[in-house]
Amino acid sequence: MATALFGAGEREAAVDELLTLFKRDREWNEQQRASSWSSSLRRWGERDPLTLSARRRLSSLMFILTANERDTEAGAAARPRFCRSSR
Repeated sequence: MATALFGAGEREAAVDELLTLFKRDREWNEQQRASSWSSSLRRWGERDPLTLSARRRLSSLMFILTANERDTEAGAAARPRFCRSSR
């Protein structure tokens, strides 16, 4: 869908779609996503406002998801483990 949106000139909608896919499944077709991002952002130019916005949004999303994963793992490790009594 994002590719079709890019092709139709719906740049903001395409960026939103790619971010949604990334948020939903970080492993989603890594090759295709990277290709879509890099080719589109290069085509728009380094100083294009949407390029700058898309990069900021992706960076923020990656930071948040990574922090959440780290907190989840740390929380699981920090929880006390209780043994059931054999009464």
